[in-house]
Amino acid sequence: MNFRTEIPTLKSDFSISHKDIILSIGSCFANEIGTRLKNDKFNIYVNPTGVTYNPFSISQTLSLLSDEIVVHDCDLFFHHNLWHDFRFHGSFSRPTKQETVSATNAALRSTPSSPTLLIVTLGTAFVYFHGESVVNNCHKLPASSFTRRLLSVNECADSLKQALLRFIEHFPTLSKIIITVSPIRHLADGAHQNTLSKSTLHLAAQQVCDAFASVPSVAINYFPAYEILLDELRDYRFYADDMTHPSPLAFNYIYQRFSDAFFSKETIALISQCEKLHKACQHRPLSSALSDERRQFLLTTIASMQSLQRSHNLNFSSEISQLQSQLTD
Repeated sequence: MNFRTEIPTLKSDFSISHKDIILSIGSCFANEIGTRLKNDKFNIYVNPTGVTYNPFSISQTLSLLSDEIVVHDCDLFFHHNLWHDFRFHGSFSRPTKQETVSATNAALRSTPSSPTLLIVTLGTAFVYFHGESVVNNCHKLPASSFTRRLLSVNECADSLKQALLRFIEHFPTLSKIIITVSPIRHLADGAHQNTLSKSTLHLAAQQVCDAFASVPSVAINYFPAYEILLDELRDYRFYADDMTHPSPLAFNYIYQRFSDAFFSKETIALISQCEKLHKACQHRPLSSALSDERRQFLLTTIASMQSLQRSHNLNFSSEISQLQSQLTD
């Protein structure tokens, strides 16, 4: 007997390899998936404007990149001793205008110039407006400063489709898109309002997938992260203490399902090698003295990392530096 609903393994139209240059934009779930991909040595850049929850702000971020927008002093406002930009997360806010301008523009410039894969994670269909401008982050201004409303399905879908078309035109290397709805519930909106929001995002995501199915240069897939947590892992033991975010165990399971959908056998084998080297890098000897055995272990591990760097263009620079420092301690 089967006592749970299992979501069928996604049959992806494409695979993800370490040769891909990945850009991930969206909610904090995008950060979680991005962190795991980065740990597995994929070339990935996550959220150039910071965590981004709603479709309008995600589209805005895509436009900042495709239109090569530059942040200026006039785009900023001062609040609580910091200079902010409504298009960016508060982690970019600084005490001076110049510092904030530098931080935001540096983030935009560091985004890959030739991405091959875009991951979009939709978090909520509720949007805050300051005047007529969409707000990515309220920066702790009073609620009275904003107008908040639930976007329609067509508003979400049309905004994303237009932004994606411009993005593809500007970055012709892009050939793969993954779109997903974050399983993290926004219960501060209320249970019913959260359901309306997530339903809107699901319908919009389907419209986007349907629209790009006819674009020959780009393959697009929907990944059912929301369904895996809400249907397959239907138990509060898979949630963090706040009862809204997935637990680390749930995140790991969803990432495993992600890898089942998008990773080839060769990619999985390479990840396994990276994991072994990561564990070797974390190994701590019982004695602080550098024995001959420990020296040989360090040299062998460094050589293995350097070999993978050369053969697969992976980045082990920080791990190699860490191990080399142990050789000279």
